[in-house]
Amino acid sequence: TNATEPYRAYLDPSRFGLNFSALVFVTLREGDRQAVSAFEAAVKEIPQIIQAQRLTSTLVMKTIVKDRALPI
Repeated sequence: TNATEPYRAYLDPSRFGLNFSALVFVTLREGDRQAVSAFEAAVKEIPQIIQAQRLTSTLVMKTIVKDRALPI
């Protein structure tokens, strides 16, 4: 048996200028397998989405991005 655990490096996002994180909830209009698979494939191509989970028909994605000053 293997007594070691997988190695993980936890990086501080702020060191890379990534100071804003948000949970994004998405509900697909088309919930068939093909639409969900296409959406999941597209999500994998977006590096700012660091985690995604499907809860029935809703997808919850954790994003991390650079914050930007809003115009006043």
